[in-house]
Amino acid sequence: MQPGPGFVQLPIDYSDADNVSPQFSNLFAIQNTGTEFNLLFYNASPPILIGPGADQQLRNLKSIKPKCLSRVVVTADQMMAICKDIQENIRKVM
Repeated sequence: MQPGPGFVQLPIDYSDADNVSPQFSNLFAIQNTGTEFNLLFYNASPPILIGPGADQQLRNLKSIKPKCLSRVVVTADQMMAICKDIQENIRKVM
């Protein structure tokens, strides 16, 4: 698709990412609404159980609640581009 009259194409400078603190995510979920995708990144830590009652503490646990680090919403087209980029990067590593 050719840009229309008065259209100016500028490069994107991604250098601002250096100012964001990295966060480790060990759990990931994807939801879709039909028109957009929600990418959810979590960090789930195992429960710390100490003392003589640790076995009972473990039995009493109903769930582990991970901390949501980020929720990113993208369009279906963006999701397709993300998947393609991930596949290309995995291919380079493998």
